[in-house]
Amino acid sequence: MHHFLDDKTGMICFLHCEKLLSRKHFRATEQALQLTVHALMRATLQNQAVQVFLQTSDTDHPFYMWLKEGTLPDALSQLMEERIRYGYPPYTRMIAVTVSHYRKNTARIKASEFIDLLIKENFPARMEGPFSPAGTGKILFMYRIQLIIPRRVKLEDVKNKLSGILAQNPCSPAQCRIDVDPA
Repeated sequence: MHHFLDDKTGMICFLHCEKLLSRKHFRATEQALQLTVHALMRATLQNQAVQVFLQTSDTDHPFYMWLKEGTLPDALSQLMEERIRYGYPPYTRMIAVTVSHYRKNTARIKASEFIDLLIKENFPARMEGPFSPAGTGKILFMYRIQLIIPRRVKLEDVKNKLSGILAQNPCSPAQCRIDVDPA
């Protein structure tokens, strides 16, 4: 963001902040806070004051209270408590498997087959989708499979089991990507 701020910058606007906060990701609020605080800090470091605006229709969200009252330590404590309560990293390990193909039905079938195999192996798996990422040159449909692995389970064993499942049941013609502890 700092690459775009210069002496001619008069304001910074976050339009439709609900979009930042409503993502289906446990770090959505944390990432929105990080982005907003970064903008606020950059704005105060400019030679001339730069105003920062957040557009929202939901001012009751704790995110806005934390910003308005300047209680970021409280915000971080509450976000960490949520991670503990719901079993999110760093108290567990997370593995995201993304199955994608340019045909929506092929992506869905391959993702469903893969999640069935994971459930058969007693993996706690959840599937979301389809997603179609913006900004790509071609249309691609993606399904995201999320695994939450307790810290007591050896991650190496989980990786080996996942590799074995993929070796015996390739996602072809779809593509499959595994991301351990995604950001």
